[in-house]
Amino acid sequence: MDETLNLCLAPLRGVTGCAWRVAFCRHFGGLNRALSPFIPTVRGTRIRPALLTDVLPQHNQALPLVPQAIGKDPADLTVLLAALHDLGYACADLNAGCPWPMVARKGRGAGLLANADVLRRMLDAGAVDVQQADATRCGGITGFIAAATLCEAHHIDLSAHCAPSLHCHVACAMPRLRHVEYFHDHARLEAMLFDGAAKVRDGQIAPDLSQSGMGLTLKAADAARFAL
Repeated sequence: MDETLNLCLAPLRGVTGCAWRVAFCRHFGGLNRALSPFIPTVRGTRIRPALLTDVLPQHNQALPLVPQAIGKDPADLTVLLAALHDLGYACADLNAGCPWPMVARKGRGAGLLANADVLRRMLDAGAVDVQQADATRCGGITGFIAAATLCEAHHIDLSAHCAPSLHCHVACAMPRLRHVEYFHDHARLEAMLFDGAAKVRDGQIAPDLSQSGMGLTLKAADAARFAL
């Protein structure tokens, strides 16, 4: 494996828990760090220990871990982040991309970015270390730029959530960009349905400057069999 690659395991709730991560490292390896499946905020000033079981340091010796939080209230999020800090974590990721209806309808995950004022309050409260945004769920390129503008104003890094070919061009213009999440299923579908899909080279993706727009052309014949 190319040692210059910096690979981070994307989370999948119900799958990539600590037992899965340990097994993956034992049998495959090659990862530099992982994001935990999201931990929900709760009302009050105390966090139930069961919510933190997956991110306990003693369960995560095989791979450096970045805990991921999900919520919409800055005060509740601050309580959760304080608990993570007490466990020894120096940073956490805020999920602002989960599209699951039961999450988004409550104003969390992808629903968070539907209300820029909520995002602004979280940033004002210092409750976010890295802000994640998804152009497919936060109002397109315009919404993504709006989220990036808030990150720039608060000196917070920005992470692009999945859809690497969609985010490749706009991410290049974001001064606080930390990374683009290269989620395998998204990357596989992009290459299946579009010519010009972004490809990883030495751990990086780059736009094709010889093409206009996002540089993508629909493979109409290949896509036709999925038409409804």
